[in-house]
Amino acid sequence: MIVHSFGIEIEKIIKNREQSFIDLIGLNASVEGIKAKIYCFENHRLYNDKISDYSKKIISDFEEFIPHCNSEIVESFDDNECFEMRIDIRNSTQLDKYLKYISSLFKFDDDVFDEIHRLANMKSSVNTNNMIPSLYFMGYKRVKDDILCFKNFFRAVKENNEENSDIYDDKYYIEYLLKSEIKELSELSSISEKIVAAKLGNIHCIGIDCFASGGVKYKVYFKNSIFSVNGIKQIIDKYMGESSKCLLENIIYIEKYMSRFSELFLDFFCISVSKENDMAVNLYYCFPKDTKQKYYSLRENLVARDIGGLYFIIDICDKNCYKLKELYSTNEIGKTIFDIMNKYQVITVEKILNELKKVLVDYDSSMDNMIRNDIVNFLQSLFEIGYLKRY
Repeated sequence: MIVHSFGIEIEKIIKNREQSFIDLIGLNASVEGIKAKIYCFENHRLYNDKISDYSKKIISDFEEFIPHCNSEIVESFDDNECFEMRIDIRNSTQLDKYLKYISSLFKFDDDVFDEIHRLANMKSSVNTNNMIPSLYFMGYKRVKDDILCFKNFFRAVKENNEENSDIYDDKYYIEYLLKSEIKELSELSSISEKIVAAKLGNIHCIGIDCFASGGVKYKVYFKNSIFSVNGIKQIIDKYMGESSKCLLENIIYIEKYMSRFSELFLDFFCISVSKENDMAVNLYYCFPKDTKQKYYSLRENLVARDIGGLYFIIDICDKNCYKLKELYSTNEIGKTIFDIMNKYQVITVEKILNELKKVLVDYDSSMDNMIRNDIVNFLQSLFEIGYLKRY
């Protein structure tokens, strides 16, 4: 049921130790069967082989008006090009530019676009200094020159940082979604409410897939450090209606198939419903956290100053920074990395590496590992003095 090349590719990733370039291993179970996907970050060989000029232009366009982090190519073992990008919208102006931009790429139904706008404008129920829009991922599926599907994803965490990454705004989101005038979304939210109440999972994020054919798929993603495949089976059996038997058979098959890859663990799952009322379940497997790329962002109020020909990174809100603290000095490359991080807000080592390649004189691909190690060491030093947040 799962394509043969999918298993071969996972084995190759493990053998070549490419885990840090892999975001997710996804398997979709529906009444139509099982589909397998591998989400590959920038600089992975599959990403480099498959990214199109169209997607490169999207990346370039985003650089003009919205900070973004990693882009991903989704290897789906078919002729589709699946592209996703983590974006970091910080205010309503950036959000409005984003919505205008995606409207130029894809024709959305009015009611669906209104729902995207409402979800994108949701804020956490917790009062924090970082009240940013919930929209944080976008993507699309293309065949040749046509976009078949456009995707938007909305975070459901209270605080988007390492220490609080598993604190979810379940009640706030469920109450909001239950009020939706879109029937399918309201029904999916009712199921979500039952899942949360039974402690089978927390709402991790929400997705809306819009199809060129006019169809829409609504998705709720769940995460829980203690949930299991058995818990997912329980959900399917209780809440998935007429399709539950077929879905259960597919989930059991996936569980058995994935057991051969001991390095992977089941991290979260998704329940989706389309306007045709077709329900499906996605399982997402990950490599261990310490093998995955980390996201970084600079603390607020930091600037780089040229003092006597040397660059110093200082906190401009610390009145005593020049008197009482040992200033953090860096070279021109460190200053360049600092500027890149300021530009993109939230970033990974690979993104910094790609940006450095554009400005380094006499760059050669053989230098990648050396440059990558220098970036890691620089970020670690910033982290140790409290100038960096790690997600």
